[in-house]
Amino acid sequence: MGAAFSTPLWDPFTHDDRNDPLARLGRLRQSKNGPVSPSTSNSSLASSQREPSPSPGSHPPPATPLTSSVLMGSNAPPLYEHALVGDWESLIKRIAAHPKEARYQDKCKNTPLHVSCRRQPPTDVVAALIRAHPAAVAATTLDGLTPIHFACYCGSDPLTVQSILGHLEKQ
Repeated sequence: MGAAFSTPLWDPFTHDDRNDPLARLGRLRQSKNGPVSPSTSNSSLASSQREPSPSPGSHPPPATPLTSSVLMGSNAPPLYEHALVGDWESLIKRIAAHPKEARYQDKCKNTPLHVSCRRQPPTDVVAALIRAHPAAVAATTLDGLTPIHFACYCGSDPLTVQSILGHLEKQ
C-alpha cells in the first residue's frame, strides 16, 4: 500500500495554484493526462506529482529536475536561494559581501525577507536582511502580504516578530 498524503486545508503560499511554482512543476510533469487546470485542488496535485509507472517494454519519461528557475526565476541571486532553503549561515556570509541582493523580488514580489520569514529565521538573520534593505519590512507580495504576515503565520520566534514590528513602526 502507498503512503497517504495529507495536505493542509488552506496554505497562504499555494492557495492560488496559478502562482504556485510547485503546482506548475506538477503540471509540467504530467505526461499522459494532459495539462492540469489552475483550479485543481492541492490533493490532486500531490497525486499528479508522482511519477507514472512505465508500461512494459517502454522507457520511463526523462526526469524533470526541480531547478531554481522554476522556483525562483532564472535570475534569482544566491542570497534569495539561501533564504528559500533556510541556509542561515550562508545567508549571513552572502549578505555581508553582497547586501544589494536583499533588494531582489521574485515573480510574486517576495523579497529574501519574505521568504526567510516562512522558515522561522533567527533574529540575527532578520536583522541582517532589514539592515541591507529596510524597505523590505513594508514590501507586499502580489497577494498583499508583508514579511510580518509570514513570520506570524509560520511560527517565528516572538523576538523575531517583535524585531520586524519595531522596524515596521519606524517607517
